[in-house]
Order: sequence, then C-alpha cells, then structure tokens
Amino acid sequence: MSSWLPINHGSAFTFGSTELTFLILFVMVILLVPGHAIFTRFISVLALSAVTYKLQEVFFRLCNNPHWRGFIAPMLCIQLMSASELVLISRVESAPISATSASSIVTRAARTVDLLWNLRRIGTRWQVKNVPIALPSTRAEFVRRRLITTAIAYLILDVIISGPPPPSAPFGPEKRALFQIGSLSQEDIVFRIIGTASYWFSAFLTILIVFNITAIAFVLTGLSSPKNCPPFFGSIKDAYTMRHFWGNLWHQCLRRGLSGHADLMADSILQIPRGTLLSRYTRIFGAFLISGLIHHVNDVAMGVRSADAGSIFFYPLQALGIMIEDGIQALTRRLHVSYSVRRLVGYVWVGVFLAWSTPTLFYPQLRVGTDPGLLLPIHVARPLINYVKAVWQV
Repeated sequence: MSSWLPINHGSAFTFGSTELTFLILFVMVILLVPGHAIFTRFISVLALSAVTYKLQEVFFRLCNNPHWRGFIAPMLCIQLMSASELVLISRVESAPISATSASSIVTRAARTVDLLWNLRRIGTRWQVKNVPIALPSTRAEFVRRRLITTAIAYLILDVIISGPPPPSAPFGPEKRALFQIGSLSQEDIVFRIIGTASYWFSAFLTILIVFNITAIAFVLTGLSSPKNCPPFFGSIKDAYTMRHFWGNLWHQCLRRGLSGHADLMADSILQIPRGTLLSRYTRIFGAFLISGLIHHVNDVAMGVRSADAGSIFFYPLQALGIMIEDGIQALTRRLHVSYSVRRLVGYVWVGVFLAWSTPTLFYPQLRVGTDPGLLLPIHVARPLINYVKAVWQV
C-alpha cells in the first residue's frame, strides 16, 4: 500500500498550505480587482503561476506513484489555466459571484473557488458547449447509478491492467513512426491498433472513476446536486469525425481554458481577423498546442524523459486531423453519399487517424516500464485470475 500512495506528513502539510495560498490569492483577485485592471490581473496570474510551480515541486516529493503523479500534476496546471481564464479572459468580478448584495465574504469566496474547480462551468453563463444532459434524479438515485457505473469501470480497468505485460519490441523508439509506415511489420501494426484502443479505453475508465467518485462525494455532502453533475463523456456514436471525438465524445473539462487562451492568442496577440480560415485554424492549433504542453507535464511526471515525451507532438497532430477532415468534407459535400455511409467512413477515419498518431503519445510511457498495477489501490481481478489458473492446473 505504501508504494501505491506514500505518506509524507511534512510534504502533505506544505502542499496543503501552498494550495490554500493559491486559492486565497485567486479569490482576492476575483473579488477585489476590477476586470478592467488588466495589468494588475496579469501580474496576479504570474504570481499564481509561481505558486503552481511550487505546488508541483512539493507534490513530486509527496507522491512517488508514477501513475498518480502523472494524473494529478497536470491537474495543477489545469487549475492554473482555469484561474487564468477567469481572471484575464472572462474577467470575472465580484458582482456575478454574489447572489445578493448581502452575501457574506465567506459565501462569495466559496462560490469563487467553486467556479474555479467547475471546469465545464456547469450552471453558469460560461458553461461550455456539448455537455451531456443530466438525467433528472434524486440524490439517492444519482449515487446508486454512479456507484454501479464506477464499480463496473473499476473491475474492467483492473482486468485490463492485470493482464500480461506487452512485449518490449513493438514499442521501441522507431516503432512510433508517423511517415515510415512501410517499415512496420504486421505485428507492429496489430500492436499499434490494439494498443491504441486499450490506451484510450483505459484512460476513459480512469477518468470516469475519478470523476464519479468526486461527484458522488459532492452530492452526498450536499456541496453539489445531481443536475450539476452531468455525465463526463458524450456518446461514442458521435465519434465519426476527429472534431466530434474531441468536441463531443471526450470530456470537455479543458475546453473553456484552452479555447479562451487560444482565442486570446489569435485575436489579441496575433490580431488575426475573425471569420477567416487562418483565424479558425490558428485557434484550433493553439488550443491543442496548449493541451500538449499540459499533458507534457503528465509525461514527465510519469518518468518519461522530456526529450522523449510525445504529448507535445500528439495533440497538435489532432488539430491537423481536424483540418484534413474539414478539407475532405468541403470537397465531397456535393457527392450523393448517404448519411449512414458517411458516418461509417467517418468511424474508420477516426480509428485510423488515432492508430496512426496515438503511438507518439503512449509508446514513450510504455518504455518507462512502470508497473500498471500501481494504478489502483485494491485489486480484485488479479487474485481471481490466479485462482482460475490454479484450478486449471489441478
């Protein structure tokens, strides 16, 4: 258990106090600094960045589990991005936070922190697009459904990580080729396809488990309600284009921060006129580039050398995929092809593009050789598998 989540009381206290410093500074800026005070707000974002750097430093001393280092370290960057979006781009002030003029400072501070961590901005004027609809339910019904879903996801993930490790040959540095596909053997291609599917399914399950546990805790304690905890992921039926894969199926937690900063870069810094193709694709590439930088922290936290990390390449490639499919759709729009055939071709396209690009992301992580069993604190599948093997040997 100690290898799964080591406890360092000194580092834990330092981490908690540093996070509290971040939250206090953020709340003070939102509630006290007017939105038009751009320079002051910019300086405050620099200060929040310095605190985030310290948070990551302390967290790396606190946690030795590479899987959870890789999961939580980028979350600190996402917290910073959320704060920066609220402070500099949306320029949220005290008035929208206060339900009434009589709201106490504690109430306003709590609402401000809630907005910071409400990454999809559910129930606010800033809510992101394509959030799945929450089914009407009581707290008891919500908790029961999410507990069942979480238990099933946990068991499936446990089965996946309890399997035999993959052979080392198929994911060597030369195997994540993007353009020398002809140099790959049939075994390499099969591993690439299966590995890509397994990677995304495991990522989906891991994120789903963490989100559901958090949502259950917030609903049980009354800090949130079922209507404010809609499903985290969309429908796989929507994943017939790369744009829909990232914009509808996958979680939208980063959408507000990524699009806000990409818009700032294209509109205010580069001053590219809105409505042009250059503006559209600059903002798309900018959003995926920022996402790549955030996920680069995930790679390094998991033990991948910075020079080998693939996130900084993988995520901008997704913008390229969207650009390619936009062009193909524009060229084939007048062809008389049925909607069902277009969707079928779209599903194949998304699968092929992900199988082509994803190895740049997860092959370097596989080469680190981290024990996948460290991902979960309790294992049910592995003892069961060992028992079945023992029975068969008898």
